[in-house]
Amino acid sequence: MTNQRLNRFIAALFVFLTFNLAVTPSAFAIANVEFPPYAVNEEARAEATAAANATDTQIWFIAGCLGGIIGVLIAAAIEPKPSATALLGKSPEYVAVYSDTYTEVAKKRQTKAAMNGCLAGTLVSVAFYAILIVAAANTEDDF
Repeated sequence: MTNQRLNRFIAALFVFLTFNLAVTPSAFAIANVEFPPYAVNEEARAEATAAANATDTQIWFIAGCLGGIIGVLIAAAIEPKPSATALLGKSPEYVAVYSDTYTEVAKKRQTKAAMNGCLAGTLVSVAFYAILIVAAANTEDDF
């Protein structure tokens, strides 16, 4: 009895895989799906990464330093948009890849800068309170 179930399962799996492998290429052909050339994707990614790395993150460092975890959350929530001038005259595929890559890289950079600012602000606060505690412990009570 178990051999029959196993044989049926193997036959059903074979039919399923054969159908999916046979239909998948034809489905793309019917839908006229065209994938952008690899060189366009790589060029867009490289230019978007360079542009995102050239952005200034000092404001996010300050936001993390002064705002703490709220500054980090704001940096993680805001999605930077690429400059429109960098996208003029480009193909729709290039614009899509460039925009996605720029947003991803710039968002990582601004979140990292805010996190570094949050850590720096925390260290400064801890040092300040440590100095206050030591100063309070060293003073004599004149009351």
